[in-house]
Amino acid sequence: MELARRRTSLPVATIAPLRVDDAGSIWFRVIVGAFVEPRQADSLLRAARARGLLSDSAGALVRVPLALLVDSVPSREGVDETVQRHLDSGVPAYALFQNDGRVLVYAGAFATAQDSGILTEELRNAGLQPTLVYRTGRAF
Repeated sequence: MELARRRTSLPVATIAPLRVDDAGSIWFRVIVGAFVEPRQADSLLRAARARGLLSDSAGALVRVPLALLVDSVPSREGVDETVQRHLDSGVPAYALFQNDGRVLVYAGAFATAQDSGILTEELRNAGLQPTLVYRTGRAF
């Protein structure tokens, strides 16, 4: 619900559940943005702090090149509805525009394939067929 509410103020936002210990504890990492250049990510982090979305010490730059592909849209038309439909069903979805005009809809963002396990299982249990891929594209 939080992702849906803040979708316009937090570009390319998603949640990635990660197992943090052998006891099975799960940490829910909020990831915002998808940038090629670290300076772009740093700029977003500074802006979020300046707007009061984060405290001065919150947030960090991380490299998370992998995501779960959950849907695609042939053009920009219908993207908002598609992403919103996924968000409404509990999928932490976001869209990235591709150079060929398509829009890919992803869930989560991960540093390693192993990190994607919890969300992959949750999405499969919800009837989706997620595919682990490299995140490509740009926000719009």
